[in-house]
Amino acid sequence: MSVTRSADYHKEWYLKNKDRILAEAKTPTKRLVARENQRRRRQRLREETQRNNEKFIEENGLVEHPIFKGYYGSKDGSVFSDKGAGGTIRQIKPILNKHNNGYYMLHPHVNGVHHQIGCHRFIAEIFIPNSNNLPEVNHKDLDKGNNCVENLEWMTHYDNCQHGTSAMGREYMIENVKTGKK
Repeated sequence: MSVTRSADYHKEWYLKNKDRILAEAKTPTKRLVARENQRRRRQRLREETQRNNEKFIEENGLVEHPIFKGYYGSKDGSVFSDKGAGGTIRQIKPILNKHNNGYYMLHPHVNGVHHQIGCHRFIAEIFIPNSNNLPEVNHKDLDKGNNCVENLEWMTHYDNCQHGTSAMGREYMIENVKTGKK
């Protein structure tokens, strides 16, 4: 019974308001005008977002990564991306990877390709020049979560191993098995 009453009610309402509904219906010209207004709104929103992003970058001293375009780093070790909703800049939370000895990792996407990079290396590539092409980034205070620029430095693998073991009070001799070099 209630379904029939409901259907009857809607039918009566439509018949009463039919002229108004048809008058407000979108004609092809109204659709074109609405589509153009929507395009203008989207363009204004894009421009406003771009201005806000530029202001945010300037206020926070962010520098874009040379390889991963659209990703930014700050001197305190924070990482940001402009891949947020509507192109807004947002802070990226690094992932603590248990299987990677406790280093914080980032997973940037560039041109549809997924990459994985350590947060410390990401920051070092932006702010610390590597004129000797050293392969590894070292945390001076041994805290893998402290990725600020003052705590990072480029090192060879040998020096990085020596730094880590000597800070723990142990001395190890590292030997290359293939060459016999110590």
